[in-house]
Amino acid sequence: HTWLVKRNPVHIETDGVFANPVRDAAGKWSIPIEAQLYSSDNIPANVEVESTLIDASGHAVVSGKTQATVEPLKEAVARFTLAVESARLWSVDEPTLYSVRTIVKRDGAIADEVTTHAGFRTIRFDPDKGFFLNDKPLKLLGTGNHQDHAGVGVAVPDALWDFRVRRLKEMGFNAYRAAHNAPAAEFLDACDRLGML
Repeated sequence: HTWLVKRNPVHIETDGVFANPVRDAAGKWSIPIEAQLYSSDNIPANVEVESTLIDASGHAVVSGKTQATVEPLKEAVARFTLAVESARLWSVDEPTLYSVRTIVKRDGAIADEVTTHAGFRTIRFDPDKGFFLNDKPLKLLGTGNHQDHAGVGVAVPDALWDFRVRRLKEMGFNAYRAAHNAPAAEFLDACDRLGML
């Protein structure tokens, strides 16, 4: 994909929202939010940053917000945490995803908006018992693949990513090892949506 991006002078940087759910020792979930902001304006910008967690059916679950000041030609990071009461867990059999909509407001008007996806899950490796997903043992059954695809080389259309992941799932795989270069974001999104580690 190629994009031409037109932005407000005060905006969220590319890939500038970090929203990764974590579970504490007491078993409670939260999402630490970090929004990387930038200003190409010539005066300091006072902004409000708000994030809303949205479930798979489109309902708002929880929201949070904070204030930030972005100096001219500088970056700033807005940080806050969303406490989540009850989350449906992501698994290879039920890949439940949530959306985190982050909005930057300046003088009450929306200056920028970004939506990221998140899944609630825990992962750990035990040297004696193997891999655990959501505190349950899971045998990793996977393949190693290059990014290219027959007939299109490395210019892989999104539909082929879905096709590849669906076929691998049908064959009984639940894990994928990408080779050499970083995999395409669209491929990683397909793995998240379809339940592939």
